[in-house]
Amino acid sequence: MFYENFNTVSKYIKETSKPKPTGPLVFDGMVVPPFPPLLQDAGKRFEEIKNMECRKDDVIIVTYPKSGTHWAWEILTMLLKQRAEYSKEPMECFFLEAMPDFNFVHNLPSPGIFNTHIPIRWFPNQHIENGAKIVHVLRNPKDIAVSMYHHFKKVGMLGDVENFQIFLEKMFMNPKAQVMDGWFKFEKDFEKAKKNDELGAIITVHYESLKKNPVQETKRLAEYLNVELSKEEITEISDKCSFKKLKLASQTVKDNSLVANVELFKKTEPFVHRKGCPVTGCYGSNNTFPCPDVNCQYCHIETGTCQGCKPGYQGHHCELVSLKGKHSVQDTKGA
Repeated sequence: MFYENFNTVSKYIKETSKPKPTGPLVFDGMVVPPFPPLLQDAGKRFEEIKNMECRKDDVIIVTYPKSGTHWAWEILTMLLKQRAEYSKEPMECFFLEAMPDFNFVHNLPSPGIFNTHIPIRWFPNQHIENGAKIVHVLRNPKDIAVSMYHHFKKVGMLGDVENFQIFLEKMFMNPKAQVMDGWFKFEKDFEKAKKNDELGAIITVHYESLKKNPVQETKRLAEYLNVELSKEEITEISDKCSFKKLKLASQTVKDNSLVANVELFKKTEPFVHRKGCPVTGCYGSNNTFPCPDVNCQYCHIETGTCQGCKPGYQGHHCELVSLKGKHSVQDTKGA
């Protein structure tokens, strides 16, 4: 993908990065991420996105924050290339809110694949007029809230928010200052747009379905993109895009120096945050409390609700002996 052009990304970030704001960065009634272009002039960047020149075969991935953007982008990139090969450029280089300059987009090979967290009302007009493809990834808001809390905590965006409960009240559920319009409005607006989508341009992928049936969902995306691949090729792409292998690729393949100066993109921890506490058998901000259910291996970091049983157990409270001999998310479904 014209890798040499991405030297401009690193240079731009160094020249335009500003200190993080002391409070939330608000534009158009919503809290937006503190990416350099938004820190400089959020209104200008959103207008640039709205008036962006698009090609008919461009693809845009849209997600509410912490809904699997990286995951979807890697899968779709491989599908469009028609081979299970990682791109050297990080996904962030194609992030509409964070990319340095729309002019260099025109030098990218067709089709272009971009990603964004913007609400549908700020979508590129030309992309919609072209009936170009939009991949909308939808995730359970409870999981989003937990993932977002830990991500914000890691990059120092919580301010005076002391715990998860306050985060929910002040940042996630606060109607006056919700991130990117808030999950409910963001998703309702996309649901409405999809109902009015007479061209069939929008496809919705459920994060949970992609996790449960990765090969099946990858095949569905290939069909949507009109990409013909064999069952073996689909399976290989699905395997290459497993969380474990994507994490390894992020460390060994990606040139993260291109986005190393943006605090929000620094990957000091795995890019996937699970609901369970990272320390087995414990929960709480300092892992100080044992999981209430004796056979629970991972419990919710705030509530202690079991999210994964120890091998050999299943059920809401891991009270049943499992014939599978191993734990999984399904073992504690409904917990």
